[in-house]
Amino acid sequence: MLFGKQIEAFNISHELAHLYSCIPFYGNFKENSLLIHFDGGASRSNFSVWHYKKNTVTLLDYHYKLKWLTNLFNTNALVFKLTSTQPKYHYGVPGKYMGLASFVNYNTDLEDWLIRNNFFTDIW
Repeated sequence: MLFGKQIEAFNISHELAHLYSCIPFYGNFKENSLLIHFDGGASRSNFSVWHYKKNTVTLLDYHYKLKWLTNLFNTNALVFKLTSTQPKYHYGVPGKYMGLASFVNYNTDLEDWLIRNNFFTDIW
């Protein structure tokens, strides 16, 4: 039911949603594509690898081994400041950060500055 009306619906995993979210920007998956999802946390992983062939997506691997890397982007003082988020609302940080990222261009000086400052992972 949606707004009082019966509708047909389906769901997919969080991991697959990440993969399919690139289609509006890059078009349909190309034959024999390797597809990678990397996220703070999803249904069963924060990293998964998929193979697209003959109109089918097949899971090759998934795990949480890279969770520490995603924390560089959602649990440090710099990201909280950039998104104007209080620490008690930390669940809102990833979505805000991903949204803001779409307005930015890559900059080697900025990357060097972040590396020199350890991506602000150790300051508050």
